[in-house]
Amino acid sequence: MMDKNKNKSNIPCTSMRIVSNRRTCQQSGIEFLGPIFIKFGQWISTRRDIFPRDVCDTLSQLQWNATSHSWQDTEHLLESTYGPSWRDLFVRFDEEELIGSGCCAQVYKAWIDLDAADVLAARERYRLPRFIESKLESVFSSCTRNMFRDLNSILSVCFRRDITIMSGLCKCALYFIPDLHWLSLTDCIDEFARIMENQIDMRFEAINLAKFSANFSRRNDIVFPYPYMHLTHQKILVESFHEGSPISNYLEHDDTALQRKLAKIGIAAILKMIFKDNFIHCDLHPGNILVEKTAVPKTGMLNTFRQVITPDYVADDPRLIILDCGLVVSLDDRCRRNLRDVFYSVLMGNGEMAAQYILEHSSHMTPDPDGFKRSMKEIVKSHLRNPFNVNVSTVVSELFSTMVRHRVKHDGSFSSVILSMLVIEGLGQCLDPNIDIFAEILPFVVSSTVYND
Repeated sequence: MMDKNKNKSNIPCTSMRIVSNRRTCQQSGIEFLGPIFIKFGQWISTRRDIFPRDVCDTLSQLQWNATSHSWQDTEHLLESTYGPSWRDLFVRFDEEELIGSGCCAQVYKAWIDLDAADVLAARERYRLPRFIESKLESVFSSCTRNMFRDLNSILSVCFRRDITIMSGLCKCALYFIPDLHWLSLTDCIDEFARIMENQIDMRFEAINLAKFSANFSRRNDIVFPYPYMHLTHQKILVESFHEGSPISNYLEHDDTALQRKLAKIGIAAILKMIFKDNFIHCDLHPGNILVEKTAVPKTGMLNTFRQVITPDYVADDPRLIILDCGLVVSLDDRCRRNLRDVFYSVLMGNGEMAAQYILEHSSHMTPDPDGFKRSMKEIVKSHLRNPFNVNVSTVVSELFSTMVRHRVKHDGSFSSVILSMLVIEGLGQCLDPNIDIFAEILPFVVSSTVYND
């Protein structure tokens, strides 16, 4: 799983919102406070329904290159988890090559001895394939190359302390600024704490990976790393290794046909997660999406004819590798229906009805519901005059700004899902400016409406 380092050169055009004079005060200050506050800043950047746009844009740039902990910390964790003979299991460990580092965990590449007792048990239980790493075949004839992610050692210690500090700061803010009560800041802290509790236990991510793999098992164009459950622990995730290039490398690519394929694959994937599976990856920034150009046999009369004429012919198709599945959302039935109804109303051009659905699900009653409905009607009317050229990013951005202005607070899961789709839509527009987002979304929404009704 290469190129997982998150650097600014990998940010697509829709995400390059860096305000240089703000970094030293807001971003640097939060980074100084430690990993939990960094994650809180990243979470704030996803709540565009309650925080101003410029604050969210600034905080969304937090920690593209996080400070890593030392190899000694990782080695100590390996020994305490697998015992002093851990090198019998991980026969090669690229300790000098850190593949990626976030504020929660960092990533290494390792080779596992498939003949080791623990791995043999895992192979029998999960029917794991026996891969051979060809360039090391003469030395490690029975090794498979894997990803190794270990949790930042200080994270668990800091978690409860920092959550307590945040709760205290929120209570102080509410005492001195009563107008902030509509934000329900203490509820925000509780929501963030629930998210972090899952992210600091790697076993949750392993379960998420397994579920995503099952959901997309019939798709050849989307792949998720395979989690080695038998080797995964609270602070360590072991998963299969995948070669690939960041999808941002293809934004300026010369192959427009390839770009169109990538755009359609990505948009179809997020829509499937939302409207079919109800299991949504909520951290789909470009650093977590790799492109693998792989040869996949194609069916159909034309391809069959080509294979008869040219026996070695194999159609070359790309596939997306989706990483870092620690942050996922599943909506409850009420929120899922609300999301579907809001989308359907917007796509049908009924802004007032969309506003009504949002208000019904809002945890804070706006002092001006009619004003909010009028604003929503104007947004939908102005952007859906031509349904075949809808800029979803602009529509959603104006929607969130309107919600902040009218103090309409929505469920955090709702906002996370919308923003996940927004990131993929923006990426799709960069890859293929002519893609018809309306045509891609409508079948999923209509199908969901018919199925649920």
